[in-house]
Amino acid sequence: MGYALLVPIGVGLLRLFWSTCRIERVQGGEYLEGRLLSGQTAVVCYWHRHQLLCWRYLCGLIGRGARIGWLISASVDGEVPAAVARRIGGGLVFRGSTTAGGAQALRAMSKALMREGISIGVTPDGPSGPHSQFKPGVVKLAQLSGAPLVPLAWSARHAWVLRTWDRFVIPRPFTRVVLVVGEPLFVPRGADDAEVERIQREMEARMQRLFEQAWEMQRMGSGGRGV
Repeated sequence: MGYALLVPIGVGLLRLFWSTCRIERVQGGEYLEGRLLSGQTAVVCYWHRHQLLCWRYLCGLIGRGARIGWLISASVDGEVPAAVARRIGGGLVFRGSTTAGGAQALRAMSKALMREGISIGVTPDGPSGPHSQFKPGVVKLAQLSGAPLVPLAWSARHAWVLRTWDRFVIPRPFTRVVLVVGEPLFVPRGADDAEVERIQREMEARMQRLFEQAWEMQRMGSGGRGV
């Protein structure tokens, strides 16, 4: 009964929240939109703290015909987010993690990418951190499926930063947001463990640069500081 009540409340609150925030600019959108709207696939990566508005952006692409699934924690804490994702996202939800323990989810997502043309949205530092550390399972997913890693980041003019492990960011109502999409990175099929680790570090650096770019664009546009 609890979940039955929480899910529609969560969906309503999320839609209300999204309606109050304006993504005023998407920089680099062609890197992702061209792929997804033409039927190609990608492993879309965004930090756990940024998922609120990354979900909004990707759901907008689903509304335009993109096929996207979501990786959400298999723990009890992920029950409500998974149900909300099914209701709002309109795509598949895979329950698992980005660690070695998520092997079953990894196989299911690889199949969805290769055989069904479904892209995957994933938080590579989730579900429980460490903060902003790119886990190897996401690189392995790109390696097995042949789909590129495509990073996302955003900055809001005004936002709250929670005191959680991930420093979760909640844009304040009616604020403006800049979102930046990075270039696709393909993982070689024959990449060994050392190459996988190098790609992890490269993706961490790319995602940090994207956030700094969004932050700077927001600062220049507003005359103030972004988060």
